[in-house]
Amino acid sequence: MKTLRLFTLFLGMFAMGQSGLGADAKANSNINQAKVALRARQYAEAVVALDKALGAKIKQADEALYLKGLALFYDKKYNACLKVCDTLEEEHADSTWTHKGQFLEAAALVEKREFKQAEQIYEAAANRLLAEARKKDVAGVIIRFADALATKPKPDDLKSPPPNFNKAHKLYQQALAMEIGRALRDEVMFKGARAVQQAGNHGQAINEFRAYLAEFD
Repeated sequence: MKTLRLFTLFLGMFAMGQSGLGADAKANSNINQAKVALRARQYAEAVVALDKALGAKIKQADEALYLKGLALFYDKKYNACLKVCDTLEEEHADSTWTHKGQFLEAAALVEKREFKQAEQIYEAAANRLLAEARKKDVAGVIIRFADALATKPKPDDLKSPPPNFNKAHKLYQQALAMEIGRALRDEVMFKGARAVQQAGNHGQAINEFRAYLAEFD
């Protein structure tokens, strides 16, 4: 199901922030309590601890806000999660936690089936990562997102949007412009040609299949 694939995509990105859930002797005790609660899947308790930390005006307010949004997300309180992400971006625009929060926000929107808004956030975040020259890390994410856009939903998945082959093709081309290995380039070139074919642009598809055969046949 496309919803699950998109969710997996964005979740894979913002879940990197969970690597910071380890013990940190210098961290505020309330944040530590929240991390323990998150590991135990006690999300309401985590939110309570984080609210206490935020009320104390701690230096790690950006981290606390991100963790609060994460707890709300896993507790399936997506609207509340989105509000926290907005606060994080407004108050800590340049924080690393805010950048991770963008993917969290997109994941919450996917769960609400607000795909258009999620896509806009993803594209903005992807552009930022590209500007930071993190191309290898981003290439796989872009390809998976393109795969999701090029996948037709199952007949019983009535809420998912139809595939967008043109946008998928654009993302495949973006991935090809990065430093990716030959095997992955082989796969992505074929997928790109196939996407433009499914979009109905047969002339361009022929040219891209020829380019693919010239490079890999």
